[in-house]
Amino acid sequence: MKTKLTVFGPILIIALLITSGFSQEHPVKWYSDFEEVKEIAQKEDKLIFMRFQGSDWCTNCWRMDTALFEKPVFEEFAKDKFVLLALDFPAKEENKLPQAQAAENQKLQEKFNPAKQFPAAFILTTKGEVMGQLSVRPNPTEWYIENIKEILDKK
Repeated sequence: MKTKLTVFGPILIIALLITSGFSQEHPVKWYSDFEEVKEIAQKEDKLIFMRFQGSDWCTNCWRMDTALFEKPVFEEFAKDKFVLLALDFPAKEENKLPQAQAAENQKLQEKFNPAKQFPAAFILTTKGEVMGQLSVRPNPTEWYIENIKEILDKK
């Protein structure tokens, strides 16, 4: 009996630790519908954080995900301030968006990101007006949050 506990005990503990990490919920949700986001932002009196990404081709987008968007410090910072909007522009056929969503994203890109910079991130009012653009380049998480705070301080 002691041998079974010695062998299976650590395996069970590791399995529990791994699965508990996967079950943690994120305090923020990323939306993909601009009109829905504006409605939520107005209802909850939050600003809109909008990002343009190429989920299957943009390596700088992936870097920004790991440097900022996937960090608990960003999620905690953003959850009470923003409704989050991710506008994706996938290149691969298997990741193609529904036609209506792709058309809406294209329209928003023409309005907010005509230079087609990826990644690009903007802070908008509840009505969808630009307050500021986040400088997007490889930086530590804290730098991005300070950049966001500077935009908010201009409000």
